[in-house]
Amino acid sequence: MNRRLVGLFLLFVCVATCSRCAKAAEAKPESEAAKNVKLADDLVGQGKPEEAIAKYQAALKLDPQLESAHIGLTLAHLDLGETDAALSSVLAGMAAHPDSAALMVTLGKVRFRRGEMGDSEQAYQTALQIDPHEAGAYIGLAHLYRSFSLYGRADAAVKRAHDISPDDGDVQFLWLQTLPRQERLPALETYLASPRVKSAERKDWQEYFQYLKKTHDQPSHNCKVVNNAESVQVKLEYVHDPYPHIEGVGIDLKVNGHDHLLLLDTGAGGITIDSKSARKAGLKSFADIKLGGVGSQGDRAAYLAVADRIQIGGLEFRDCVVTVSDKRLLHEADGLIGADVFASYLVDIDMPRKMLKLSALPARPGEQQATASLDSEDDSAVTPEASNPVGVADKRDAQAPKDRYIAPEMNNWTRVFRFGHMLLVPTRVNGSKPMLFLVDTGSFQNILTPAAVRANARLNESDAQISGASGKVDTVYNADKVDLEFARFHQKNIDAFSVDLSNISNGIGTEVSGTLGFNLLSLLQVKIDYRDGLVDFVYRDSHGVEH
Repeated sequence: MNRRLVGLFLLFVCVATCSRCAKAAEAKPESEAAKNVKLADDLVGQGKPEEAIAKYQAALKLDPQLESAHIGLTLAHLDLGETDAALSSVLAGMAAHPDSAALMVTLGKVRFRRGEMGDSEQAYQTALQIDPHEAGAYIGLAHLYRSFSLYGRADAAVKRAHDISPDDGDVQFLWLQTLPRQERLPALETYLASPRVKSAERKDWQEYFQYLKKTHDQPSHNCKVVNNAESVQVKLEYVHDPYPHIEGVGIDLKVNGHDHLLLLDTGAGGITIDSKSARKAGLKSFADIKLGGVGSQGDRAAYLAVADRIQIGGLEFRDCVVTVSDKRLLHEADGLIGADVFASYLVDIDMPRKMLKLSALPARPGEQQATASLDSEDDSAVTPEASNPVGVADKRDAQAPKDRYIAPEMNNWTRVFRFGHMLLVPTRVNGSKPMLFLVDTGSFQNILTPAAVRANARLNESDAQISGASGKVDTVYNADKVDLEFARFHQKNIDAFSVDLSNISNGIGTEVSGTLGFNLLSLLQVKIDYRDGLVDFVYRDSHGVEH
């Protein structure tokens, strides 16, 4: 080989080597960024989102274009309830990757967590336009449609996600909830074997797994009505906590023949009584559970028991699940009864007249009237997924899930978002954009979260004491006089407290910005169609004229 050829060969080798060196130099930051993302993902799985955020941010400093880092950072902020930071993070990622279906799904999750339901649906639909096989979009739509009471669409979305990605942990999580009770045990075992289950969530799901294992061979307790009637009226009476302060309205009922007074609570689910009342009624535990909600003292110990008979007014139900709390929840009442236990009826709570009316739900076109039952088992007390009642799959085995039906006479009713026993109604605070408020007859006060107050009113410290299912609230504030707009009502200068409701928001996965309490709802007749996610608020003036 002559000198010229040797020189050219050496030049080629040098250039190729330098090119590889340059590429390696370029790949090194990317490799370090990917390594940080992996470490961050592991931290999220261990329930350490704060530490994970630092790793995701380090990855983005090395590679601002890294899609997985943008997604991970967004979801870590969501885990902490930092919805503003999550929105900023996902929008930054979308600026770098405007055609990413995965980032569009992440935007849908952020919008859902912020209570921006229409924007959330639009994001998921856009993700499917980008990639029709994006299973995450179908998972998001399933959660969304459940809250809309569009159970048929939700079921179809779950099935489509399962067709696309049956081994995905998130898909398995939704899929197992569609199965009959006896098929859930092996499905949950498969789900728990998935590496995508966060260690922070695994404990709750392990407890549900043990519950299913313990009750696997037991018959379903369907709480069927013995003497079905087309309509029933039950007298309500004031519940004091303590006298003369009125906490709400209650119902007298019998459990296994023993009298009890329970607070009627649209913010609670199922029937919950204290342990003393349970012993009186001869109830025995068949599964240990936990109760949680508003409060700063964590979940409370409780258990499930079966009542042979429950009598409410002229109605009698047999074989009903009851939740028993180790501690007494109220001063005067023996416990709570969620209005959702009457979900197979049209529920009419006329608080000014102190009367509960139960009547038949409007029959769907071409369908016969369904047999009524008492949904006495509170979904969120058993399964970590509070937005999906434990008994839903069991009760739907005989027929496919259906979307909401709006009867002609209910066209002007307000469409609400349902998460298990919770009904969230869009509400404006001092003319703000709509936020989601819980309809809560079990809470005397109207409540706004500190974030909702700071954005729309002034926040002042308060020495008031507020308690919920999780004990006393550590920090309570007063909200200056605020105007609330919901349904077709505009209530001015409402008294309200400000309390952290993150336990509720984190539990159902969407932002609850406040509650409409008894001191406001006591002025109204509240009609509820749980089946279709519809509520009607009726106000009558001093002359009895309806508004």
